[in-house]
Amino acid sequence: MKTTVEPTLSLLVAKLRQYPDVFDPKVNENAVRIVITGNRPVPSEFDKYPGFIFFDGILNQKYNTQQLTRVPLYSENLRKFTLWPGDGEIIEKDKIHLQSIIDSVHILNKKIRFWNAPDDVNAWGILIKMKSDYINTDHIVKLAEYLNNKGK
Repeated sequence: MKTTVEPTLSLLVAKLRQYPDVFDPKVNENAVRIVITGNRPVPSEFDKYPGFIFFDGILNQKYNTQQLTRVPLYSENLRKFTLWPGDGEIIEKDKIHLQSIIDSVHILNKKIRFWNAPDDVNAWGILIKMKSDYINTDHIVKLAEYLNNKGK
């Protein structure tokens, strides 16, 4: 969300509640999962929202066990960890640091994505090899072609 948490999130929840067969896993085990990113409530307020609303985790944020159940993935600005422009390899010390971050999230049985990452074939390949779970892109067709042809 780019707007303030409230009233935006309450308005969204009210709208989503109109479609429990689409968004509520208690009604539909294959429901669409809603994950709030950008502006989100502080973890102590997660329980103010229905259980079908999840939140993007922040790496340096502490979560208790209950709050962590509402965090299916972590998102972070790649530029916090490296200035790598996407061509060639990531500087080794940056790559080691990034890999430790990815591994620490996976130990929690969560997924990770990096935003503000280079958006080209080389960068996608490196992030995939490092086991980043999601690739942010503005080039959806090109990424789809890359993924469909990967390994052929």
